Amino acid sequence: MNRPSGPTRFALAAGLLATLPLAAAASSAAPPSLSLAPLEGGQLQVLVEGQWAPRCLPAPANAWAKGQDIHVELRLPKAQCGSDPKTAFELRSGPIDLPTGAGLGQRPWRLHLTDADSGRLLAFSLAGGEGQAADAPESGLWWPEAGGEFDTSGPGFGAQIEVQQDTLAINVSGYDADGAPTWWFGAAPLSRPTQAIELSVLGGGGGPFGAYSAPKQLSGAGTLHVEWRGSARAVFWFLAPAADGQGLELRPVSMTRFAFATRPGESWTGDWVLHREPAEGASSVELHRFEWLDGDAESFELLSDRGQRLACRRGDAMEQAPRACQLLPLGSGRALRFTDVGLDGMVTRHSGERISLRRLR
Repeated sequence: MNRPSGPTRFALAAGLLATLPLAAAASSAAPPSLSLAPLEGGQLQVLVEGQWAPRCLPAPANAWAKGQDIHVELRLPKAQCGSDPKTAFELRSGPIDLPTGAGLGQRPWRLHLTDADSGRLLAFSLAGGEGQAADAPESGLWWPEAGGEFDTSGPGFGAQIEVQQDTLAINVSGYDADGAPTWWFGAAPLSRPTQAIELSVLGGGGGPFGAYSAPKQLSGAGTLHVEWRGSARAVFWFLAPAADGQGLELRPVSMTRFAFATRPGESWTGDWVLHREPAEGASSVELHRFEWLDGDAESFELLSDRGQRLACRRGDAMEQAPRACQLLPLGSGRALRFTDVGLDGMVTRHSGERISLRRLR
């Protein structure tokens, strides 16, 4: 997973604020970094690296895996070492047995590092999942996914994602601890199937419904870890210092791209291109013009001018991208089943062939 550097993190904001005397918030010590190390026999180990006072080095306690989550507990010494100089340290957890059917080539692992005595979170990261195919996320408005794994949010919260070449920028709109509307900004090199983005918040400005006043503060506001589930679905993991200053708080939200439509699939009518890219040999394209055919609360269908039908299963809300679609051929041919479905396109892979259906703008 690529972590954004300082210049990347503030690149876009700096373009707006280059002439402003910004007052940055004091930065706290960075949490340890977590990574995976495979072991023989199908087990794995978590590597913990960071800065710690030599007199107070922690010791690994327990480590276990459940579902996609891997938990490592540290035993922290009782000595008071807050003012001691810190040096680099590294430690490894004990061997961890994977759940049945799990593996590094599947979905990313969620690594949690906690204090064995207090239970407070010390670090979090996403790792693995490189075998999971993921197209670039679609640019546009994203909002909480109804019926997602973490259906923990709703109206009033959202994100605007912009992907240009290999860079991703994000604005997150929500509310601060006092209920005031706030937006957070971050930018980083695009990374899949997981992403880490340092978020910042601007303050001390004014407008647009009043006289403009340039922002005067640019403060760090935590880290957004993203587990991309496809081009139009993701889990956002918001990680920030706890309100009491002890450890970290982690809040996951399932997100999906927002669809503007008065009925499911209506915005999909028009021209699309079907692109086949075999592992060997030449690629091919087909043009399709889709018209509305039928739909209800659970699914909808579009009809191609080639006589094929695009049948899609809706998400839990009309404003979400479909969960799956099939391009059904005439006669007895093989249906193409797309599981990575966005609003601008969908992708599937079969027998080494990559097949995409993309909207023509």
